[in-house]
Amino acid sequence: MATLHSLLALYGALDDAVVALDDPNVTETVEAFLPGTTGPGRQGWFGDVRQFVRRLSVDPDQTEFPTRTAALLEFGEMRSGTEVQEEVGIGTVETAWLLYVVGAHWQLTSRAEEERELFANALSIAVPGSTGTVSIAGGQALLDLFGGDLQGTESFVEVIERAADQNLVSEALLLYVKNAKLDVGIRRDACGEYAVLRAEYFREGLSVKDVGEVVDPLNWHLCCPFFCDMKPIPKTPDSYGWSRVLESISTLCGVVPGYRLRTAIKYWKGERTDGAYVNYDIDDDRANTADDGFTVLDRGYISFENEKRGVRITTLKEVKFAGVPAIATIMFAIVGGYAAIGENMLVGCALKPPKGRVGWKPSAATGKPAKPIDPTVCASAAAPAPCGCQHPFHPAMAEAVDLWAGCVTEVSTEYAGLVNHWAKCGFDAGEMADFGAKVSARLATEPWRIWGMMLGATPQHKGH
Repeated sequence: MATLHSLLALYGALDDAVVALDDPNVTETVEAFLPGTTGPGRQGWFGDVRQFVRRLSVDPDQTEFPTRTAALLEFGEMRSGTEVQEEVGIGTVETAWLLYVVGAHWQLTSRAEEERELFANALSIAVPGSTGTVSIAGGQALLDLFGGDLQGTESFVEVIERAADQNLVSEALLLYVKNAKLDVGIRRDACGEYAVLRAEYFREGLSVKDVGEVVDPLNWHLCCPFFCDMKPIPKTPDSYGWSRVLESISTLCGVVPGYRLRTAIKYWKGERTDGAYVNYDIDDDRANTADDGFTVLDRGYISFENEKRGVRITTLKEVKFAGVPAIATIMFAIVGGYAAIGENMLVGCALKPPKGRVGWKPSAATGKPAKPIDPTVCASAAAPAPCGCQHPFHPAMAEAVDLWAGCVTEVSTEYAGLVNHWAKCGFDAGEMADFGAKVSARLATEPWRIWGMMLGATPQHKGH
């Protein structure tokens, strides 16, 4: 079964319902589970994903997404075809995303009794223990729990905690849901609008050394089902010391004919006192590789560091596909697995290192002078972006830039919200004054906080 393809189909079916029904109640329910996806210019994202997959497909008719009902049936059959839950073959991260979207659909159907068995069987995929009486009863119990208490993003962790107390989900799934944090957004620069995904995960009992054994991009296809293959590109490392790899991703890895998105990337592995990191970006010479040119922007980092009882891993990814709106890119990336590579490393790979993996070895600078960066140029299929090959910034530098961009974005977003409010309810001078005071304070203090983050200490304002 193409697990990720069917999982994405279930999330897409929520968007289809918003578009097709144009019902305020449906829109409100979906917005509670998928915030930011139902408004003007956002809803309809699954149609864009469908078109993108068809463009990438060898035979578009063979890569169509299943219907909601067909996808639910497939997940139920995955469980019924095994003797115990551990043999199902779906990872902890994907199982968590499945439970969430099935719960969303159950609310959307107003808990229709005629579909109860369909939904319960799909949920049974997460129930620990033997298949049969135990899994069937567990699926029914999960459905009851979801029907009464799962109302959206805010309640998911609490519901899973209650499910774990009743032995309806594994301890590993509970740990993932409690310790994973995902933030997404949309930015605009010379590349136009693009998706930004930041994920953070903490795991007890692991070390930086454990994660380092699996974090090399050449291992990603061994850790996450979204990555079909990671092939070294000839002449790696490049003349600046960056390693080079051709990344191949799909929600249909292993399915022939299917589709693949191939992107040539370069990456740098570095160390610091409390941990290590991998920085990556579009390769400088992608035209001479099997890169298909669909990826306009692909850059980010994976940072992992020791904490008192374990390891915290943080990933940041900025990505843009040609002709695909940012909101569609976000959903494709989240459900597919771009955002989950860090969690998959800690949940699976680092705990049970796969055979044939490439171990940790820091990148080595060659001493070659870095090329200048032109920030006004963005990559395209015709003209790849020039990449400055300076020694990579510490991830904290990138975080600082993110914080400042976030500050400006939040201010702009709040102002847009006020304008919309005034358009509907009339202008309020008091609200404008409060907003102005807040912006003044934020813009006065935020640069100092961010500058302090980059330097490692917060400077104090001087007296007059």
